[in-house]
Amino acid sequence: MAQAGTFVWTDSEVELLLNVVREYKVNKTRENIDWESCRSKYVDILRQYLEQYPAETSTEFPHEKRELTRAILTAKMKTVRGKYRQTVDSCRRSGHGRVFEVCEQIWGGSAAITAMPSGIETSDLNQSLPPSPSTSSSSTEEDSERRPASGQTERTPSEEKTSC
Repeated sequence: MAQAGTFVWTDSEVELLLNVVREYKVNKTRENIDWESCRSKYVDILRQYLEQYPAETSTEFPHEKRELTRAILTAKMKTVRGKYRQTVDSCRRSGHGRVFEVCEQIWGGSAAITAMPSGIETSDLNQSLPPSPSTSSSSTEEDSERRPASGQTERTPSEEKTSC
């Protein structure tokens, strides 16, 4: 039986795995379940993968079904996800470019790997913030009329409506 370190995946096997993972994610999302937190995720994906894996060996699918274990599948999924994250973090699409789009459909919505489309200008922030108390002018008669008298608490309009 192949060990996780000696199992060499073909491109076709990786593409099949990613398509099964994408399908699994879509099905769990429809059920309103966070697919990555499912305890049986790897067992379920392995079962679906083996169902779709061709019975006859070929150059594209050279392994027998019994060679693939949950440990091998889990290690490969973690490796592909790690390489996808590295690619996103480095802002390039090389390496696993042929499967990048499928990886993006699977893990693209994760907060840890979602890139911001554009930055935030500090001038935009400064214009939207009210002036700080240290930079505002001294209080006016109008300000003192709005403040509650000493010892009273200020009420919001909704509190005034519901109070007896």
